[in-house]
Amino acid sequence: MKTKLAAFVAIVGLLALSTPARAEFISVSADLPMTFAAKFSGTGTALSPDASVSGLKLGVKLPFFMGLGLENYTASLNATTMGTPAALDYAVTMYDIFFTLPIPFINIVLGVGLGSGQFGADTGPNYKAQFETGAFYQYWVSGGISIAIVDIHVGVHMLSGTHLKKTGSVAPSDLNVSATMMSLGAKVGF
Repeated sequence: MKTKLAAFVAIVGLLALSTPARAEFISVSADLPMTFAAKFSGTGTALSPDASVSGLKLGVKLPFFMGLGLENYTASLNATTMGTPAALDYAVTMYDIFFTLPIPFINIVLGVGLGSGQFGADTGPNYKAQFETGAFYQYWVSGGISIAIVDIHVGVHMLSGTHLKKTGSVAPSDLNVSATMMSLGAKVGF
């Protein structure tokens, strides 16, 4: 019985490896942000990310292994000024270019992006009034496994940017931001 099972597994494995990998003409992916961890430096107020982040990342891979993407998500942040806690939203929008490595059965994608970060309405320190919309750049990588025409993948995004102090602002200096975002998504190839 064990010999028959081992032979069956060996035959299926050889057939799977001998079948040529199917090239995608085009693929569409959607990712959800799972975590957003940020560091803010340059202000006297302590900012820390909350556990909640929402939004969406969309991508379209073109026939020549390159693709374009759009990311838009909002993280809830906690601010503390002189011992007083406050909640505020932080929105990020990124435009990506990415390259899919041509490896059968495993999908590895490398990407870069440019975009912006902006504070939303808040109940504490008014960062939206004190800082300009931040200019951001990012690099990211995702890895996934193909199952038929669907790919399930996990991504890691490293973001950096600066919010310039607005004229007349009481903020002590420009606000530098570095963040890491984790995402989970699926891709369908055609």
